[in-house]
Amino acid sequence: MSTKEKRSAFDAACDYLSRMERTEAEVRDKLFEKGYEEDEIDEAVQKLNEAHYLDDHGFAVRYIEFALAKGRGMRRIRDELRRKGIDSFVVEDAVYELAEEGQLTEDSGRERALEQAQSIASGKEIDEKLIAKVGRRLQTQGFESGEIYYAIGKLRDSSKNKIF
Repeated sequence: MSTKEKRSAFDAACDYLSRMERTEAEVRDKLFEKGYEEDEIDEAVQKLNEAHYLDDHGFAVRYIEFALAKGRGMRRIRDELRRKGIDSFVVEDAVYELAEEGQLTEDSGRERALEQAQSIASGKEIDEKLIAKVGRRLQTQGFESGEIYYAIGKLRDSSKNKIF
């Protein structure tokens, strides 16, 4: 900004946050990318936290709910949140909160994996090639191996019980 005074880091961060919710790490990275000094970034992030414009825990909770609704497994969700710069302890705290509310149970992961498996196999003959495809897809969606085996087992059971 040649003739005008440079915007404050806080103003730049608010502008960045106005488009969509971000993590603290994403805001820090953006401000650094724009050329702000570390002390300016720290001050801006502190103000954003005080004003409740940044909340990594709340972000993690909402992101987990969103990702579960999209059919993703917890392994993938955890990885995505860590890539967004959210501390592992914050992620696990958000997972614990959702488990306490009953949104995450051991059975819910299996049931979500089964729903995804049934969706993938819908209307198709269940053979070993399809079973392998389902397994690979569930793995890329971030389901744990126990959840994948459960879903595949149920698919196999359902194909044996069909009367042709």
